[in-house]
Amino acid sequence: MEWSDSDLWHFICDEQSGHWTWKRVSSLGEEVAASSYSFASFRVCVADAERSGFDQKTTVVRRIHSSDLAVQRVIAHPERRRRPRSPGPMR
Repeated sequence: MEWSDSDLWHFICDEQSGHWTWKRVSSLGEEVAASSYSFASFRVCVADAERSGFDQKTTVVRRIHSSDLAVQRVIAHPERRRRPRSPGPMR
């Protein structure tokens, strides 16, 4: 998948361990890249993301707690149900 300037970068804090990871997400919501490791420091996590293309000067830093991420997944993909077709005129 090709990277784009419109991709979003998420910096995720695991609330239990306090460690940070990063994730790059396309404008369509697909994961493009993610950190291979978790980091005890937010600054070290950002430095690792910079090695993968993150630019603090042009991209907003989004800090997310791991518990918030689970809620976003549910909202991002709501369950859709088809309505039954109403009987219409026969052709």
